[in-house]
Amino acid sequence: MIKSAAIYPEVISDKYLKQIKEYISLLDSYSYNEIFTTVHLPELSFEIQLECLKKIITEAQDSKFDIVTDVGGKYVKDLINSDIQGIDYIRLDCNFELSEVRELYSKLHLKGFIINASTYNEKEFTEFLKELRNIDEKMEIRCCHNFYVKEESGLDDIFAIKEDMMIKKHNLPVYYCIPSHNNPRGPLYLGLCTLEKHRHMTLDDIVADLYLNYEADGYLLSDMWFSKEELDLIDKTLNSLNVKLTNPVFIDIRLDEDITEAEKDIVLKEHVFRHDSPYNLLRSSSSRRMAEFANELPKRNTVKRKRGAITIDNILNRRYSGELSIVLDERGADDRVNVVGYVDEKDIIKLRRYKEGYRYQFIVHKS
Repeated sequence: MIKSAAIYPEVISDKYLKQIKEYISLLDSYSYNEIFTTVHLPELSFEIQLECLKKIITEAQDSKFDIVTDVGGKYVKDLINSDIQGIDYIRLDCNFELSEVRELYSKLHLKGFIINASTYNEKEFTEFLKELRNIDEKMEIRCCHNFYVKEESGLDDIFAIKEDMMIKKHNLPVYYCIPSHNNPRGPLYLGLCTLEKHRHMTLDDIVADLYLNYEADGYLLSDMWFSKEELDLIDKTLNSLNVKLTNPVFIDIRLDEDITEAEKDIVLKEHVFRHDSPYNLLRSSSSRRMAEFANELPKRNTVKRKRGAITIDNILNRRYSGELSIVLDERGADDRVNVVGYVDEKDIIKLRRYKEGYRYQFIVHKS
């Protein structure tokens, strides 16, 4: 898996150099294998950006990091004419000539290039890939999606999956950008995400979404200075997604103190969740079958549905009365939906794996 993290150029200072050193050491302890940076920020001179790049290369040289540099436009020629060594991959952003690509590859002794996974149609992608192979058929090629600074500008599901399918035809790895909510990068401080829906999702849900629902071969921590707590959460989530679960999967829950016997009877049965459930609302196919027998439940505790809420449709939802769902995001109150309990936060990641065909059994916490 490609585990990449961004370090962007800044005006050189003792504080910045210390942050680079400490961050690279932290990333190394979590087995990250790529550092992403850039030399085409308009707010900084090329000379400052080049100096930052050299500092990053120096700090990373004792670890097994690939160094990726993002470049485009007038900065391509600047990079070719520089004295830089130690870059492994160039990510070609925009406004470059094929002759410049050849020069970059030969002069910088690159392993290969990273193609922008978000901006090519199939014809353009195939032609560009052919041109790169003509330079050296053995060069390494990866694809990394853009990140989107401006709110509502990120990719949607349909477009991203279509691009991934196009790339996978050529057996190339593709990775996505993950934002930080603790330290989002300016100027807008909204998180540097590839997928717009990830901008306000929790970090563990983003990782689970990419792992379970996309053709992601890795990820780029596209904001800077992710905390140890954030790296811990990412690692814990990935480990949880790779562990083989027992069947049935036991899920710790807390029941509402006023739950009725009828509701409790539904909750404590074994559940299989519908394969076509929305990502953040799991619908039990087991309780759906029970609901077909007119399990008419009165309206009760129709409060705001917090993350992890266990809900059962009441009689106002007519023939769906008795259907159990698990809410994995935040939702408003609905008069047709009773909130009967909550899943323990640590077990939400297990529920994310419902499409693997697991059966689930809820275990009530004993106070």
